[in-house]
Amino acid sequence: MQLAQPLRPINLFAFALGVAVLQRLPSLPDTGFSLFLMALSAALFLRFRRTGVLTAFLFGIAFAAWSAGMALAQRLPLVESGGRGQIIAEIRDLPQQDRDQWQFEAEVLHSEDFPFFEGRRIKLAWYRTQARLKPGDVRHLEVTLRTPNGVYNPGGFDAEQRALQKRWAAQGYVREEIGHLGQRITIDRFRDDLSGQIRRQLGDPRARFVAALALGDTRLLQDDDWELLRITGITHLIAISGFHVGMVALAAGWLVLGLYLVWPGIALRMPQAIATAWAAMLAAGIYTAIAGFALPTVRTALMIAAFMMCRLLGRHCSVIHAVALSMAAMLLWDPISILAPGFWLSFGGVLLLIAFMPRQGGQGVLRPFLRAQWVASIGLLTLTVGFFGQITVIGPVVNLLAIPWISLVVVPLALLGCVFSGFPAIPGAF
Repeated sequence: MQLAQPLRPINLFAFALGVAVLQRLPSLPDTGFSLFLMALSAALFLRFRRTGVLTAFLFGIAFAAWSAGMALAQRLPLVESGGRGQIIAEIRDLPQQDRDQWQFEAEVLHSEDFPFFEGRRIKLAWYRTQARLKPGDVRHLEVTLRTPNGVYNPGGFDAEQRALQKRWAAQGYVREEIGHLGQRITIDRFRDDLSGQIRRQLGDPRARFVAALALGDTRLLQDDDWELLRITGITHLIAISGFHVGMVALAAGWLVLGLYLVWPGIALRMPQAIATAWAAMLAAGIYTAIAGFALPTVRTALMIAAFMMCRLLGRHCSVIHAVALSMAAMLLWDPISILAPGFWLSFGGVLLLIAFMPRQGGQGVLRPFLRAQWVASIGLLTLTVGFFGQITVIGPVVNLLAIPWISLVVVPLALLGCVFSGFPAIPGAF
């Protein structure tokens, strides 16, 4: 049974194209016009179903414009930039330390001086401090805040775009701490505790790559590490990839299958296929959260969810359909994510493999693997040069050895180590 017409891949890709086109406009349309265009495109689709591609494209433009306008409206106005005041904030994500200074995200819980920011995220620096920051800490701070901005040169880092992607309402620095008000139990705190377990058991030199591969925690990687990864073209393997999520979901499915083989009577309460689908989605979602919702992991988790939900609903879902559904879902959740290089590299790589990989079997294992490597390396060359301004000649050759070794040996062992290391970290989080 096919999915409904609005969810046809061509309509979903048209919506994504509309979101992308909006990013190239010199200025944002008025918010009122964006809302009008969204309503108009929805009405046209309901009245004239044959206009699905056009109306999905227009809806993508309007929705992205409205979302960007809302994100910009939540930022500190320029006229108030440089203000000083007190906030009660919770530390989010993984704070980064460099000697006696910290860089961290915080969610403002309460502020009489900045009531506009309550419930929003800001980026703070804290210089010359002996404080030990952990995710979930609730602190009473005196801060100076400014409007997010930055200088962007061709080939350089766009700090303002990064702030927009992160939804930072303001940036600033801590002047002094008034009080430490306690701690909250969060997934980021568990990630930090688990990363600490890895460091204590392996030592910093070896732990930096294990923490990066298993948890997406790259705080211990030095500039020399990143330079080596760039030269060899395996940076993409260090960041959490979608393959990691797929392995975790597959392991969850095997675990459920083994459970049904040991206790067949469970099938009387829930069919094995349904239990496997829910287990795969749950495992993928949990690991995506532990990995800090890195974009490739979100993409893979959404694809797994699309496949499994179609299976549960008795609907047919091809690979291209799952990609289109996950892309549209990600852009509906956060249209600004399309600005990230990871969005294009992640979905671009999957689409290239779908387009150029052979559909017939009987070719063994080595030949499809080599073809997939060359398709991804050559096909993503233009995007790599466009985003990072450089390529590596030895990258494809190194990847031939690094991809199977890291993906099939190192990562599974790192994940197994985290499972066992996580048990003592759980009480430590409390």
